[in-house]
Parts: sequence; C-alpha cells; structure tokens
Amino acid sequence: MKIIILRHANPGKDGISAVGKLEVEDLAIKLTSVVGSGKAATIWSSTAPRAEDTAKLLALKLSVDDVVYKPELWSDKDHQHNIDWLRGEVARFEGGILILITHLEYTVEFPQALGFEESSIPSYAEGFMIEGCTCTRVTWKP
Repeated sequence: MKIIILRHANPGKDGISAVGKLEVEDLAIKLTSVVGSGKAATIWSSTAPRAEDTAKLLALKLSVDDVVYKPELWSDKDHQHNIDWLRGEVARFEGGILILITHLEYTVEFPQALGFEESSIPSYAEGFMIEGCTCTRVTWKP
C-alpha cells in the first residue's frame, strides 16, 4: 500500500485560490506516474472547503473515482486532530493507493507517528508518500 498525505492547496476566499488550482494541476502531473490510471487510488479528504476543492480537482486530474470526505481529517485551531484515529483508519484501508487531503497538523505528524523522522514543513499542495519503510517528499514545485 502507498499512502500519500498532502496539505490542501493554497486557500482562497471559499475554497482554493487560482494559485491553488495551478498547484494541484502541477501536483497531478507529478503523481500520474505513482497513481497510474487512478482506478487503484482512493482519496480521503477533510471537509474543509479548501481541502474539498483540492480533492475534487486532484481526483478529476488523476481520474480517481473513489473520493470520501471525512470531517475527522479537518484540523486547525477549531478542529482537534487525532493521530491515533488516523492510524486506525489507515490500518483498515484495503486498497492500493490512499491519498489523504488534509491540513498542516496531520501532514506533519502522521509520518512521525509511523516512525519517520520528517522535520520539513510542507507548503500548500505538498506532503509525503509513504510506502513500506520509505517516506519521500511530494511537491508540485519543479
């Protein structure tokens, strides 16, 4: 199983900004080689509008049909995150590729909870890909 955990794209007033849309388009190009046709991938997204917009556009660009919105993936000063909950949910996932669209807290702490010593802070539309014993940075930037 591959897990790709991403911070939502650059936010706008009600969702993602024009810059955020470009970030997702560039990210989709880079993830195409990992995701392939998208049929083996599932996207789980926070219900925050900025994450939902990121998930919808990424799903469209990668041809991913299976998109699930989970309010528990929303984390910010008003929404408490729960790493143990996420670890349990991911452990029960039975697909091939899981793409998580969430927020800074989960994007930073989830790889650490799995034993990876990632100390870099992902920007918008960036995160990490975890496969087996490897954790690599994922970015839309050239």
